[in-house]
Amino acid sequence: MIAFGLVFYLALGVLSRLMPQVQIFFVAMPLNVFAGLSIFALSLGSILNVWLRHIENFAQSMN
Repeated sequence: MIAFGLVFYLALGVLSRLMPQVQIFFVAMPLNVFAGLSIFALSLGSILNVWLRHIENFAQSMN
């Protein structure tokens, strides 16, 4: 998500220089929020699998 944010804002900065009459950051903010939430939703399944595996290992070590 950090890499996406850096690339996204770099592209917005270039677009802002190319089209100074358009408020690029105002137009692109909903896209940024939507893309960030989408990336988070897509990665949530694998994050939860890793977390559950660690919890299972911890529970087994407590027995």
